[in-house]
Amino acid sequence: QIPLGISSNYVQSWDTTAAFRELYQNWKDSILDTFSVNRHAFQPCYSEDEGFISITLQIPSGDTGEKQTLGFIRYEKESGTVTVANACAQLQPEALQLGNTSKQINSSLAGCHGEGLKIAAMVLSRKGHRFNIYSNNCTWSFVFRGLSDRQLHCLLVPSTAVTPSDETNFAHDMDCFRPRIWRDVCVTIGSGDKPLSDGVSLDIFKSWLNVSLDIRGLSYPSAIVETDHGDLILDPKFQALDVRSYKFGYNFANGKVNRDRQRLVDTSEEANLLRQIWEAAIQKDEAVVLPRYVDLLRNFPSAPDVESADQLLESSTRSLIWKFLLSEAKGSDFYYCERYGSQSIEKIKNGLKKNPACLPDTLWNMLRSDSLIRTAHEEQIHLFQKATVCKAPVTIFARNIERGLKATLSLWMETKEMKIQFVNSENNDVDIVVDRNKKTLNIHQRWLSYEETHGKYRCRDFVPNDRFVCDHIIEEMIRAILGFIKSNEPGCLQVSWRHGETDCKTITFSDLNFTRAYFPMIARNWKSSFYGVPPSPVFPMGPTIVPQKRIEQIVAAQQAAKRLRPVKLPQKNRGVPT
Repeated sequence: QIPLGISSNYVQSWDTTAAFRELYQNWKDSILDTFSVNRHAFQPCYSEDEGFISITLQIPSGDTGEKQTLGFIRYEKESGTVTVANACAQLQPEALQLGNTSKQINSSLAGCHGEGLKIAAMVLSRKGHRFNIYSNNCTWSFVFRGLSDRQLHCLLVPSTAVTPSDETNFAHDMDCFRPRIWRDVCVTIGSGDKPLSDGVSLDIFKSWLNVSLDIRGLSYPSAIVETDHGDLILDPKFQALDVRSYKFGYNFANGKVNRDRQRLVDTSEEANLLRQIWEAAIQKDEAVVLPRYVDLLRNFPSAPDVESADQLLESSTRSLIWKFLLSEAKGSDFYYCERYGSQSIEKIKNGLKKNPACLPDTLWNMLRSDSLIRTAHEEQIHLFQKATVCKAPVTIFARNIERGLKATLSLWMETKEMKIQFVNSENNDVDIVVDRNKKTLNIHQRWLSYEETHGKYRCRDFVPNDRFVCDHIIEEMIRAILGFIKSNEPGCLQVSWRHGETDCKTITFSDLNFTRAYFPMIARNWKSSFYGVPPSPVFPMGPTIVPQKRIEQIVAAQQAAKRLRPVKLPQKNRGVPT
């Protein structure tokens, strides 16, 4: 007689379903560990006839390929007895110690608290069921004794059965639902000694089976993507069941759960596991999984399914997401940040001639951090760089502007080697773009028009016909060129304002985070100075956008899904996880 130190009042919230969950998980973990079965190969099958309900696990032998039964769960309808059997497993008395477990060193096995078997025995006994274990040539009976019959005890009674000299075929015995007390572990749940104590009813047993997603023909989801990190469940009946309102169902392959088996202990570990499951599922079935993941990121950015995705996702997955968004845009939509990009709507409509489409800031930041997406202003600059080059008009004003600009730029080391070219562009928001890689300076052709430039930059009232007096236009161009060079470094933001009628002031902020938006506001360091009404926030210039060809190369470099490991049958008995 071994006292377990567990009172019948312990874990009142646990019912018989929670108890069976522990027994089922131990049954599964024992098979996975004893026979080195891959998680994906664990596919128990459900069958039912007039007298019994059976769940059996059969695995092809590594030598002959013939299926061998490694364990079973069986329900006898007449008596209401449930039998859970593991082949080639042993249970030692040390397993009765609270906290004793063999699972701590294996993160792929569920549970690490060392109390599941003991509490399951207590809960089922508390509900009036007889709970017995047959293993290691002993019968293990669990009863309440001690003060007020509330303390759980285990009675170990040696078996009188004779161990055969010749070892029997365990697979054949399991296939015939005939466990051996000297070789296997067998748990039975039946009617107890109390009056009106019946066995397990059919409805209750069927409800117990819902604790598992594995059982083919019963609880296995109709739509699921299995990966090495866990399973993504697309079956609608498994969605949004968790208290944290997951949009999809998940079956984690690793991770430590809390004592009530409700969730993982480490939320950051949980977020990373979810990320790994989604990325592996996208690799396995991109056409089905990727649209669902993008929908989560766009329409449910606060859902726990995508928690910390903007920080954890691999670059290859981000590239796939951007590629999908581009295909959805069909060349007519242009994306902007929902929180900070409202000032871009007019630029998108009027400057880019596209439809504004907002993205939540988490998705926007994810794409920005990998230089995949542009702001409307960056897109205008990109298009301006590709604008058609045109010849300067044959006018004195245009000739002198071009000549004076070249002379001025030749005085500065960074611009003296640059090729100046005037371009024809419908975009009036961008005047000048410097391409340092190609050493070209693209200038809007309107700078060569006297009427257009003087409509914005006033000249003196009297203009002699025999001399060029519009040097202030060249000064404005130089100011714009230098400002562009300074402000278009990654992480730079240029703020300009006009002081008086003609004096233009400019300042450039550098080393900013290009994934965040800033308010472009200036206040003089004078007494009684103050900030005005803040304008809309803007993003600093981002780095060079990754070309589409490079995106395709990144995506193509993803590794193929790992193949399943072969099953190995044991040479000798091993302990059952507890």
